[in-house]
Amino acid sequence: MTKPKISIIVYDGSFRQRFFQVDSLVNQTLDKDKFEYIFVENFDKVNPKLKDKLQDTSLTYKLITLNRNKSYHLGKCANTGVKQIESNLVVILDADTYLEPNVLEQTLNYHSRNSNSVLYIHRYDEPKPPMLRNSDNIILSVLQSKCELLNPENYGGFMSVSKDDYIEAKGYDQHESFSGYDSAGALDLKIRYENVGLSCEWSKDLKIYHICHKNAFGDNRWNGFRVETQWKMINRRKKREIETPVIGYKGRCRELGEWYEEWIGNWDDKSINYVY
Repeated sequence: MTKPKISIIVYDGSFRQRFFQVDSLVNQTLDKDKFEYIFVENFDKVNPKLKDKLQDTSLTYKLITLNRNKSYHLGKCANTGVKQIESNLVVILDADTYLEPNVLEQTLNYHSRNSNSVLYIHRYDEPKPPMLRNSDNIILSVLQSKCELLNPENYGGFMSVSKDDYIEAKGYDQHESFSGYDSAGALDLKIRYENVGLSCEWSKDLKIYHICHKNAFGDNRWNGFRVETQWKMINRRKKREIETPVIGYKGRCRELGEWYEEWIGNWDDKSINYVY
């Protein structure tokens, strides 16, 4: 069997309800034997709707569960997925997106011309009130005409990079401050890509589309601490004071140091366990 050229990793925390993305992958201009689809579930069960949908296609796919009993963590899902890929080109993709038909073919072409580069594709969002939240009838022309670029710096929608470069940057940070549904882990990784000398570029032509869905949120006490902590870490990355993730692709890389211990000590809610 021929190895794929691209490996697509998508992530879930038991909140995906519909899987129209699979339809957009079936419709890709790139031959099906040139890419694989790896779905990583943070908890212990993959939605049976996804299993049924994939079985009706000719896509090559893997379904992985992390069996975590802690909060959803994109970074843990992504790093686990990369360890399972068969190709040397990684795509980490928001599972609630719909791809234009040429996205994978053009991504492969881009990386054949550009080494040591990371490609990002803008995610165009369905405006509110949502049109398609409860519909499986996704029409690409409607998405193209209605969706808007609401966040031009959303690095978590679509990112592609060679596996070697992903490992060089040590992958997503798996520290628990980057857990939850509002993680800035993708921005953190982008900064570390640049710190190891990679060129990060936005595609000028390609688009993906995001269909609105209900969100789930965790403990607000933890969210406040977690969000503030990750931004403190990101600012230190920008200044190159912290070069590596705390827990990266291959495991623990470093301790956070005295500033983190002082930060925990000054946090006013003592009911949360901050030790991971």
